[in-house]
Amino acid sequence: MRKSNKLVGLSIGVILIVGMAFMPLARVLFHSEMTTSTITAEAPHLSWHDGIYVGSAVNKRGETNILEVKIENGRFQHIKALNAEDTSIVFTKVFRQISKEIIAKNSLDVDTVSGATISSQGILAAVKNAVEQAEKQSGS
Repeated sequence: MRKSNKLVGLSIGVILIVGMAFMPLARVLFHSEMTTSTITAEAPHLSWHDGIYVGSAVNKRGETNILEVKIENGRFQHIKALNAEDTSIVFTKVFRQISKEIIAKNSLDVDTVSGATISSQGILAAVKNAVEQAEKQSGS
């Protein structure tokens, strides 16, 4: 009887630990995307020069993100992933959510995705790199 109770307790413990380990991934994959209807866009950034810029960044895990960012009239027009070494399924979901919010707000001041903070920060850093290029371009 005691052996059976220990086995049941151990099984429940393993299930709980494994479930907790996969919880951040589940939040990313199954969380509904934000709605842009309540987002107020920032004014156009007059210091940004129109163009298509390729921004890159290395996240804290050492994975590189390379993104194409199109800017017109001081506003983000599109953000496209050219290459990402990040976990594919997570990156795709996070990229879609963050890029929509960046474009809707016309700002990099967006929240990271819970459970995918490192991926979120890598995307934001790559877009920031592209924006820095757009600002330098306008100074020439």
